[in-house]
Amino acid sequence: MTDQTATQASATAELRSVPVVAFAPDLIDKLLEQRCRDVIARLRGRTSGLRSAVQPLLDVQQRFLEDGRAGTMNPEDVQAALLTIQDRLLATLAVRYDALDGAARESELPFAEIDHTGRIVYANEAMAKHIPQPFGRNFISLFGPRAPDIAGAIKREECASLRVELDCDGLPHQFRAEIGPLRDQDGEPGAYALLLGLRAEELRLDAALDGIIRADMIGKITFANSKALDLLQLMREEVLGTDLGRWLAPRAVSHGEPITRRIARWLRAKEATADSDLVLKGVGPSHPINLAVVPSYDGPEQRSGILMTFRDATEDLAREALRRLLVCEKDPYTVIREAIRIIGRVIPCDMATFATYSDDGKLCRAQLVEPPPSWHWGTRWFDVTSEGQNWLNGDQTWSDDLPAMVRVLAPDQASDPVVRSVNEDGLNKLVLLPIRGAGGAVRCTLSLLSRERTYGAEDLRILRDLGLEELFLAAQASMERQRDTCIQELKKELNEAQTTRALAKKLARGVVRCFGWEYAGVFRIDRKAGEFELLEQIDSSTDHKLNVENKYRQKLSDGMLGHCYRQEKVLVLSRVAADGHKLNFMKTAEAQESAMTVPLRVNGRIELILDLEATQENAFAGPDKQLAEALVAECERILENRWHEAIGTSLMEAIDQAAIIVDGVGTIRSMNGTARRLVDEARGVPLKKFGAAEQDQRVLADGVVGGPTRIVLSPGAGVRVPTLATQQPLHDDYGHRLWLFSNLNELQLERDQHYLEQTVSEVARQTRAPLMIADGLLRGAAGLLRNRGLVENCADLLDRAANQLLKADLTYDRLSDSLTARTEPAEAPKPFEVIGLLRQTIERLPHDDAAIIDPDLPEGRGFVVEGWPERLGYALRSLLGFLLLSGANGRIAVKAAIVEGVGLRIEMRSHRTEATSALTPSGDVDPIAKSQEHARRTAAVAPDAVEGAIRLHGGTLEMPDPEQAEALFVVRLPSTSESIR
Repeated sequence: MTDQTATQASATAELRSVPVVAFAPDLIDKLLEQRCRDVIARLRGRTSGLRSAVQPLLDVQQRFLEDGRAGTMNPEDVQAALLTIQDRLLATLAVRYDALDGAARESELPFAEIDHTGRIVYANEAMAKHIPQPFGRNFISLFGPRAPDIAGAIKREECASLRVELDCDGLPHQFRAEIGPLRDQDGEPGAYALLLGLRAEELRLDAALDGIIRADMIGKITFANSKALDLLQLMREEVLGTDLGRWLAPRAVSHGEPITRRIARWLRAKEATADSDLVLKGVGPSHPINLAVVPSYDGPEQRSGILMTFRDATEDLAREALRRLLVCEKDPYTVIREAIRIIGRVIPCDMATFATYSDDGKLCRAQLVEPPPSWHWGTRWFDVTSEGQNWLNGDQTWSDDLPAMVRVLAPDQASDPVVRSVNEDGLNKLVLLPIRGAGGAVRCTLSLLSRERTYGAEDLRILRDLGLEELFLAAQASMERQRDTCIQELKKELNEAQTTRALAKKLARGVVRCFGWEYAGVFRIDRKAGEFELLEQIDSSTDHKLNVENKYRQKLSDGMLGHCYRQEKVLVLSRVAADGHKLNFMKTAEAQESAMTVPLRVNGRIELILDLEATQENAFAGPDKQLAEALVAECERILENRWHEAIGTSLMEAIDQAAIIVDGVGTIRSMNGTARRLVDEARGVPLKKFGAAEQDQRVLADGVVGGPTRIVLSPGAGVRVPTLATQQPLHDDYGHRLWLFSNLNELQLERDQHYLEQTVSEVARQTRAPLMIADGLLRGAAGLLRNRGLVENCADLLDRAANQLLKADLTYDRLSDSLTARTEPAEAPKPFEVIGLLRQTIERLPHDDAAIIDPDLPEGRGFVVEGWPERLGYALRSLLGFLLLSGANGRIAVKAAIVEGVGLRIEMRSHRTEATSALTPSGDVDPIAKSQEHARRTAAVAPDAVEGAIRLHGGTLEMPDPEQAEALFVVRLPSTSESIR
């Protein structure tokens, strides 16, 4: 049993318990008053319907009727009591009904009653505002796609709450329709309808940061919030009621699902879906969007349409493009230009500038302007006031009145040429993104300027959210690295310049390339003429506006150059027009707006001046000036070093010896011309590499010699140069040492020239006797031929004369080869076979001489040494020649024997005759014999040369004993692992 039923039963029981006689008029009034209060309480509490609420009054009436029929009461009293009950019931219900009906009539909420045919039979004024002339109109047909849902709710005679769209003045307005059953005047099932506005909901959706669009079941837009309208750049009236497909399209038209098919799929879907391949089309540029679609329901199985939430994906795409740009692109200027282009898709602008700031934040320079303006950017560095710095550090870095902002923050720059040009171009709207580095200082800024678009906090928020700080700081760092690399390359080029004019050319080109200055000229101080002489100039300005004639000269006392020369310091002229008179600036070109002169000293005295000029004001300030001064200091160091190097080079070249400077580890760093002729250009090569033997290399590597030391150099394969070397430290901070090499071959050549003269005289003198003997013999033979009796003696005289001529030739050959034997060999040693060389020496003798030699040489065996075969061959020829000249007609024995473990022993033996054994011939000897003896004695010259040639191969020579009757030469050569073959 419900509470309501229990209450009704209790009231009925209470009523029946009252005796009939107790129903006096005052008691009835009291009882009815109490029951009316119960009725009103029930109606107000909405705990029961009207019938249930008035049931207690009806029960009282029923009791009176029953009592009246039973005859327990007077019929007149019963009738009076019934009328009282009816009046009280009607009064109770009328008061409440009239109040509620008046509220419905006067309310601003649209209210209507609908009969069983679906037509409006009553509508208040609020409803009439939305439905013109509502009486008699078909209520169901007013709601388009929701008409079936409304008809179903009325038919079911149930309460329903539906989201509907009502066409008002040609535009759909959203309402929530509260529909309930209500009998019409015919007693048929009708309905009432109350339309509740959704303004509160729309206000909430309007405040959303994302775009929101609501569409009905056929794809018509029923609501669009402010963000969606901003992206479409349309009014709400232009959007509501239009097809959804009109404003949406795939990003790639040629790919993907058509938009109509996508919308149909969204309308059928029972779950949320997402789509990131769409663009929102409006009056302005299209916007890529990321869309989420949610089905909208009024209740179970009561679909009202779809709710689409989307956000502009331009920022996301831009952010991703910027990340790729930072990774893929290396050139900082390309990075900045591309970044500005990407930012322009999100925040349109007419011009963008990227500016960098000095370390103290008091100067800024526009590194890049995109797109380049049609007017001249007439200022390079801008002064940043303290007010400007405070503005940069504030939260509102945008302005819709740029000229007014300049007047407040930098009044002195109101007449700046760039500020004037910006104003004249109508670029009076600005938003600026400060980008801070380490310590929070502003390192660079991105400025967007516009003629029409007004910037605000949202634009600054977008710029911050795009992650531009990392990209632009990286680009700025890359710019600085490029500049530093360029400066290092310039310093390298300056170090490689061979002349002052070449250095001036590289300096002028380099500063223009490294710092982006428009003009650089280098002037030389011509003290003799009292003028500045232009050595080189580079003009990168448009149309070469700053050039002067190539042979330009200027008095040392004139102009800004003269001031720089006299004051001996860097001078900067920020604005030629305003301050040029202070430095007597001589304007050689109309486009000159600022200038800087930098003196270059050599050995403490100004020798060059670097002249820099620009078509921009304030072009040489802040970091530019500091870097230029540092570069010039480097140039001064280079020039100073070049001056000292020139002196050192002159001194080096003045040395007759080969002079080589090595560093602390023995690597060649410098050399003079004599050394280059000796070892070629060998800078950077270890000096020890040119040692001919291991001992020579060790001495060159150690660098420790007590005095003049004999060292053999080998500058190439097979080349040996004997030298006399000295070494001394240079006493610098790096351990450099100076080696001096005297070429013994050249010294020997000088001695040999004198020796050659002596040798020629000696050869002529020593060969004269044999030739005179041969002359006497030939003349004697000619006399004998005239006497027929003595003709038979003529042949012997001719043979003797021919033998003397051969002996003269042998003497000449030996004496001439002795010059070569005395010198140090220049070529590298090579292996050769000694026994074969001895055999060839014997075979090459004249036939008569070879006939008196008895060789005893090993057959099938050889003895190999490493050395110089022509020198050892000279020694062997000299010994044989001595024996031939001194042995008269005796036999000569030549024996060679290989002694195991010892080496090769060569013996040359001849037996002296009595006539030839005496040191001085007797007086009765004929003149021919005397000439022969003199020739023999002169043939014994240069034993030191012969012994030196044998010693050069590690051997020894035993000379004959003059007291012995036989002449014996013994040559010993040591064996090696490769000697015996």
